Order: sequence, then C-alpha cells, then structure tokens
Amino acid sequence: MAYADLADFTARLGRSLTAGAETDRAQAALDDASALIDTVTTVPDPVPSGVLSITCSVALRLFGNPSQFTSETIDDYTWRVDGAGLFLTPYEENALRRLSSDTTSSGLWTQSLTRDGDDVYVFGYDQYSGDPILLAEGCTDPNVIA
Repeated sequence: MAYADLADFTARLGRSLTAGAETDRAQAALDDASALIDTVTTVPDPVPSGVLSITCSVALRLFGNPSQFTSETIDDYTWRVDGAGLFLTPYEENALRRLSSDTTSSGLWTQSLTRDGDDVYVFGYDQYSGDPILLAEGCTDPNVIA
C-alpha cells in the first residue's frame, strides 16, 4: 500500500502526468518509496501528513532521475547529485522515526555494572554531586551501601 496517491504526487510535481507509462512509473515510484519507509518504521493508521510528504519526496527523486545518474557532463556543463535512486536522507529517516507508532523503545537503556556476572562495583557521590566515584570493585558484601 502506498502512503501517498497520484494526486499527492502530481501536486508536488507541479504538472499533470500523461496517461500510460508516466502514470505507471509514478505509481511504481510511490509504491517503492512506501516499501522503503516500511523498512525503517511502522506507519500508524491514519497515515500522518509527514509520512505522505516524505513518501512523495522520495518518489519524486526516483521519478525525476529514472536512470539513477549521479553525474552527467555535456561539453562544459556538469550536473551532479549526491544521491541517486531510492534512498532516505538522514533528515527523512529521523522524521519517520519520530512519526512512528512504535513506542516500545524510548532510546534509553540500562548499562550493566557487572562483568562475567560476578564482579560488583559500588559507586558513590561526593558532597558536590559530581560524577559517580568508584568506591569498591569486586564487592560481594550485600551490606555495603554507598
């Protein structure tokens, strides 16, 4: 399922599509862009307008450069693009992750303070509330309180 339709695509393209091959190519670009987005995130239903916009942006890049050239030179004129074909910019990837319906990961994690399951490290703080200070290493006494 494409996250944008041909009407969204043509509105951003700025012109009408000719029926037949051009319309088919635009629809294929929208389908490919949507499939690429599915590899990055889970899109909620209804589809947010930001996802629609990114889908069209990716599809327009693919549609505007069907041969996926990265550069072209004719006489003294040179045209170059950093990316070609089907890809997401870092900005688009970050935006998609923010728009995701996947709330299982907050970006926070717990760092284990043990090695090999038996070393215990005890940390404490001084009166200035600075960084934690290692007070004991390899401590196995449960009565030690930092």
